[in-house]
Amino acid sequence: MSTTTILQARSDIVAAIALALPTLREVAPHGGRFDLAELKRVAALAPCVRVSIIGWKAGSEARQPWVELDINAVLVCRGNPATPLSRDAQALVFGTQLAALIPRNTWGNAAAKAPENVSARNLFTTTIDANGVAFIGYRWRQRFDVAILSPAELDDLLTVVVEYDLAPSDAIIDATDNVTLEGGP
Repeated sequence: MSTTTILQARSDIVAAIALALPTLREVAPHGGRFDLAELKRVAALAPCVRVSIIGWKAGSEARQPWVELDINAVLVCRGNPATPLSRDAQALVFGTQLAALIPRNTWGNAAAKAPENVSARNLFTTTIDANGVAFIGYRWRQRFDVAILSPAELDDLLTVVVEYDLAPSDAIIDATDNVTLEGGP
């Protein structure tokens, strides 16, 4: 039986969306929910998709642990003089492609089951519109069989990469640090 990790599941989803929608400027993982400041930062990269895991529940069947992930994919489009389509029309074009991609997709991950409760929501507000973007959120639940990691495998988590964006409006990472975590047994 194949197993995976939550991190690998998110990486597989990002890679599959990027492969299926090559005209997006970027498809990348995201740490969680979006707020207006985050939207402004990401808008410079539009059209793009950000994928995040916003929660999960865990269980086990026949001694096989699994997680059911609550997954968000956010599509961001903005006006572009190179295309005759408005930002909302771009969002509907990309949105249709993304909506067709999600159901029944296991993202090339043998530990995945088919997505459930797939939904999309146009997140239009006057505030978002005033920032020159269209914003569509996709949400679904998907179950993955997971592995129980050994302490040696968890050692990979002892170093964390921290990125600093000193001017969020330019969407450029200004500095990066590798931080070694200490502690434990």
